[in-house]
Amino acid sequence: MRIGGIGWQVFVLAAAAGVLVPWTVLLGVTLPPVAQAEHWSLAWTGLDALIAVGLAGTAWLAHQRDIRVVLPATATATLMVFDAWFDLCTAAPGPDFSLALVEAALCELPLAAVCAGVALSALRRLTRTAVAVPR
Repeated sequence: MRIGGIGWQVFVLAAAAGVLVPWTVLLGVTLPPVAQAEHWSLAWTGLDALIAVGLAGTAWLAHQRDIRVVLPATATATLMVFDAWFDLCTAAPGPDFSLALVEAALCELPLAAVCAGVALSALRRLTRTAVAVPR
């Protein structure tokens, strides 16, 4: 399916995906196993703030039954999965990892699923009410 005038965007996205594969392999074999981050707390509080804004925006737009809920719901679901992944990958072995695992299983991933469900529900509503546009 071709949507008017987006051929070059499709090319750019496909090319970026193709470049990202070898780049990811390169990083996997060259990055050090341990790194120190100067702004560690800023990174995590910033991520949590984005998630809070996303959850609030998703809740508000869902309450309004606004189709635009698809955008923050999808973004927030993605951020929640990202948060779970990096919590698990950066947790120290032992109690820290156990806590990250519990948070992922009981909070982050279920909230991601709720956000994804909200987005899918809104898309279904949209497709039921969509009007075919003549070519």
